[in-house]
Amino acid sequence: MALLAFINSHCSRNVIIDLRYNYGGDFFVGLKLAQLLVLTDAIDWKTGVYVLIDNVTFSAAMRNAAQFPQLLNAQLVGEPAGAATKIWGSLSCPALSLKLLIPSVCIILTKDDKDALYPDILIEHSISDYIENNDRQLEWILNDIAGRKTAYNAALQGASR
Repeated sequence: MALLAFINSHCSRNVIIDLRYNYGGDFFVGLKLAQLLVLTDAIDWKTGVYVLIDNVTFSAAMRNAAQFPQLLNAQLVGEPAGAATKIWGSLSCPALSLKLLIPSVCIILTKDDKDALYPDILIEHSISDYIENNDRQLEWILNDIAGRKTAYNAALQGASR
C-alpha cells in the first residue's frame, strides 16, 4: 500500500517497470503489482505505463511482461525477451517408480507465433552503450514522457486563452 500512497501523493502519471536482467522468480509478484497499480487514478492509463525488457528477461519476468500490456496497457520497450513464448507444463505421476513427465498443457503468451516476446519499441543495446554506461532504452522513455508533458502543457495554455 505504500506504493499506492506514493503514486497518489505525488500524482504520478507514469510508471516504468524494469524487467531487464530479470531471470524470473515468482510470477504472482508481478500480478500483485498490477493489481495494486490499477487501484490508482493518478496514472495515465492510455500512454503512461512502460515495461523495459531485454534478452535477459526470462521465466516469470517474461510472463509478466507479456501480460502487462493487457493488464496495464503498458508499452514494451527494449529488446526481445530471452525466453520462448510457448511454455510447456507437465504432470508427474508419483505412483510410478519412474519419474515420468507427461506434457499436459502449452501456454502461448503472444497472439502471433513469434519465437520471443518482442517490444513495441525496439531499442537495442550496443557494446558501446554498455562501455559508456548509456541507457538508450530508459532515455527513450524519459524523452517520450517529457514530450507528452510538453504537449499537455501547451494544450492547457491554449485552452486558457
